[in-house]
Amino acid sequence: MIATPAAPPATSSAVIPLVLITRDRLLLEALPDNRGPLAGIVCVGRAPDVGTGRELILQSQPQVVLLDGPTFCAGFRALVDILSIRVRRIQTAVLADELSETQLELVLSSGVGGLLSRQDSLHQLAAALRAVAAGEWYVSDALQDRCRRDPQTGAVRLHRLHRVRAFTDRQLEVLIQLAEGKRVKDIAAAMHLSEKAIESHKYRLMNMLGLHDRVELCRWAIREGLIQP
Repeated sequence: MIATPAAPPATSSAVIPLVLITRDRLLLEALPDNRGPLAGIVCVGRAPDVGTGRELILQSQPQVVLLDGPTFCAGFRALVDILSIRVRRIQTAVLADELSETQLELVLSSGVGGLLSRQDSLHQLAAALRAVAAGEWYVSDALQDRCRRDPQTGAVRLHRLHRVRAFTDRQLEVLIQLAEGKRVKDIAAAMHLSEKAIESHKYRLMNMLGLHDRVELCRWAIREGLIQP
């Protein structure tokens, strides 16, 4: 388990307000509130999607936001916006079992504070949430075969470098919007860039991925979990 420094013990008396965002109804209903190993971790809001979760976050100002991986990836642009700009003190953790390598790299590059697993026990989940709440980086034991921690920088990286790491944030945004079928003109307007700049990003992205047209780009983005089919 990767955590620096060690997570506070599960008996910590500090109250940690938590917002849970997931499409998994069982998880929404089953996560205990302030009981057993999770004593002191109080779920102050639950939402099935990032759109609804945004409002809960802004209203309740939790210390930690916990999301399942697919929900995070489906709405990461909206979520990262409010977490990084409006409420910097909020920490984010993601249940990462179902994520592809591309999605996992996206999560790592988005400033998430912890990668958790559905295989974690309640004691492990409690330790993870407390570590993330304290601003520590945490990776579940169940995910160590996919991630490693650089002993010098403390940064967590995939064991296998993925091509998405080579993209800038702007290139990734262009890639997703192209894959969603948006016109170059509309992407340029939304991103306050020239159409020539978008075309240049498009050309570079296609070359980097070895793709030849938008159909291939769309299929790649769906396969890697960057957009929904």
